[in-house]
Amino acid sequence: LEKIPELRRRGLEVKGLKEAAPLCSWDWVLLTAMEREKYVQMAQQWKAENEGKVLNEPTAKNQNPLFPAVGKPVTHNRDIGIPLMFWPSDKAVCDETFYFISFISMADLPSTCTQRFLPCEIGCVKYSMNRGIIGEFHKFIDPGTIPRGFRYHCQASSDATHKIPLSNFELASANYNHIFQELFTFLKPVKTNGCIAVYCKLAECFRVDWCLNWLASKAGTINPVKVYELEELIVKLYEHKLMQTPSKTRVERMMDVIVWDYAPNTRCKWHDEQDVVCCALAVAKKCAYCISESLSSTYNFEITPSHVPKKELDYGTKLNPKVLVLDNNYKQSKMD
Repeated sequence: LEKIPELRRRGLEVKGLKEAAPLCSWDWVLLTAMEREKYVQMAQQWKAENEGKVLNEPTAKNQNPLFPAVGKPVTHNRDIGIPLMFWPSDKAVCDETFYFISFISMADLPSTCTQRFLPCEIGCVKYSMNRGIIGEFHKFIDPGTIPRGFRYHCQASSDATHKIPLSNFELASANYNHIFQELFTFLKPVKTNGCIAVYCKLAECFRVDWCLNWLASKAGTINPVKVYELEELIVKLYEHKLMQTPSKTRVERMMDVIVWDYAPNTRCKWHDEQDVVCCALAVAKKCAYCISESLSSTYNFEITPSHVPKKELDYGTKLNPKVLVLDNNYKQSKMD
């Protein structure tokens, strides 16, 4: 609330919390837990005064009161579950090829803007449980002209996360047709019900789908790629083998790991040289690492350097305890 006058002085059209929230996201990240509690109370007070809601409604600790909870992106015209699949055997599951994808945006723009994102990096990996990561695709993208009034916001976002320059970045390409055609060639072998299926974390689905449509539009073509929820895929993989499913919450937490942030051959060359963790290729690869680590004992496939970085294999993989929770029932049944 107290940021609104400052945003207006910078020439931004901010009518209320809805428009101000995306512009203050990085300020929120930098706050301490105690400072966040203060703003939680302020947000509750504002809601009570302006919307007639009762004060002191239960709020998740340190949750940003100005933003939707992670895992509940804005509704968009696409399916975010998983495509209809039939695996006749465990071998068929392990041989199945999946694509994990991620986009980095210069910054997330308010919902009032026509252009919600400024795509500047794409990372995608081809994966199977038997072979691990089979191939990878990575490009830096020229996001085009930054909308008027948002340069400071984009610079703050870049400084706090991916560090990609706003302009004159020699590695970024504005040849959108070439980028999209290369991506299409990379994805083309795997189709489901006439579409090309890719997976990403639920929290990223809206951004990834938007960026794919933007890239296709820039390339002058139609986007044939369907974005599906990675967490739901993992649930289905467990269900196929164990005839029971882990909770979606546990799967989401399993994917939220940092153990591989600095693992070798995970980030793109530029982000690795800059020693920056936030990298689209790294996000896609870490999805593959998580699946390999969590499902290897369930489907009994061997972990190789193509599944998990070699350094992790040499020094012992640091398992996320939540992965063990997911595998607990299966391991217990084997012991019995």
